[in-house]
Amino acid sequence: MLATVLAVTNDRRGGHSWGRVAPAEHGKARIRRGLGGITAESLELASHVRLWAHARYATHGAHTVENAHPFQIGSVLGAHNGVLSNHADLNKKYKRNFQVDSMHLIAHIAEGRKTFGDIYGYGALVWQVDGSPTIYLCRMADGELAIAETAGGVVWSSAEDHLELALTASGLAGDVWQPATGVVLTVSRGRIAETDERIDLGQAPPRYAWASNGKTSTLVDVGRGRRARRALTTDALDLDDEMNCDLCDRLVSIYAAESYAGGWAHATCVADAEADRLLADRPLTKGRANG
Repeated sequence: MLATVLAVTNDRRGGHSWGRVAPAEHGKARIRRGLGGITAESLELASHVRLWAHARYATHGAHTVENAHPFQIGSVLGAHNGVLSNHADLNKKYKRNFQVDSMHLIAHIAEGRKTFGDIYGYGALVWQVDGSPTIYLCRMADGELAIAETAGGVVWSSAEDHLELALTASGLAGDVWQPATGVVLTVSRGRIAETDERIDLGQAPPRYAWASNGKTSTLVDVGRGRRARRALTTDALDLDDEMNCDLCDRLVSIYAAESYAGGWAHATCVADAEADRLLADRPLTKGRANG
């Protein structure tokens, strides 16, 4: 019943493809992957004493078995629930050709990298080294990961309500909790423990900012180091110094030095949705639009 309820509820989040790993006490782990939902595999999942599985909703990469989690890179098998926003940049930086954004996390681990700040995104990650019975878990940024320790062992899922429903339907007792962000956990022999290791993802730089020189304010596309397409140049806005972003200041300063004779005082981040609304509405502005 536990496997069935978790499969059904996670198919509501996924449904494009599925995969599972049955960790071996000795030797290689047993991996299966397929297209569609994982619910049809419930009986097979329930036949294992220990396993972890993934239901994929594709955000990067085609709906193929090859793009289904888990992935194996080197000796590391892993699955990720979440989104990495700088997937293409990472492919260029590390000369990778990954179709799925999640593969960068697994590659970083397989390559022995200790920092993950150049990966922007969120989610939850599960992985293991082939041939080892230890499973690793980590919740990153705003990712979802719910865990429960029961008399039958450790159980986890993305959503707390799904895990609670599965435990109730299976007659298992256990408090459901969410781990701290960035902390790497180990699952071994039915017990879970924290480690001193961390996975802290980076934060993508803001895309838009208001830059002010005291006379006018211009909406700047800081991601590209120039005025936003169909940029707005208005009378100087009253930008709150306490809202200043050092990164925006630095990027806008580069833009200003290249575009004007300087004199820009500061910049304030603008949410993407707000900037898109401003650019779409095109209120009365002074100056002309560049882009």
